[in-house]
Amino acid sequence: MIAVSPIIGGHAIKGPTAKIMKELGIALTSQAIAEHYRDFLDTLVIDSSDTSDIASVEKLGLRCLATPTLMKTDSDKENLARFLVKLLF
Repeated sequence: MIAVSPIIGGHAIKGPTAKIMKELGIALTSQAIAEHYRDFLDTLVIDSSDTSDIASVEKLGLRCLATPTLMKTDSDKENLARFLVKLLF
């Protein structure tokens, strides 16, 4: 199971993620995402700006890879999709 972290640089990019995490007392970090979902995940993909989080995620027993995850353009979406598909094969 692969997940893409909704956190980039300590900020939730879209939706109510930041509000919910704050209300639950959960830090806005990729490590917190990994801790929450680690029973279901094999790999967490994080944004390439957050490479300092790789070691803390891997300490939880998950593979952690970094690539640009912010999708502003169709090209960004395609690049992330290609990266994720390659992980499956």
